[in-house]
Amino acid sequence: MTTDGDPVAGDGVTGELGTITGVDGSTQVTLNGWPLYYFAGDAAAGDVAGQGVNDVWWVLSPDGERMAE
Repeated sequence: MTTDGDPVAGDGVTGELGTITGVDGSTQVTLNGWPLYYFAGDAAAGDVAGQGVNDVWWVLSPDGERMAE
């Protein structure tokens, strides 16, 4: 997930939002230091098809904790 400005938390997000510079130079959003991504296999809000893929990709809770299986 990238941004052109400072990230703004949605309702219920209590973790610390921040940014890093992505490998392509874009400004990538982080939650408690974890970079946030969209998963190509997800079609709608709430989809979690990428959860646990290759034991690398994890959904984060609103407080920014990894929700490993």
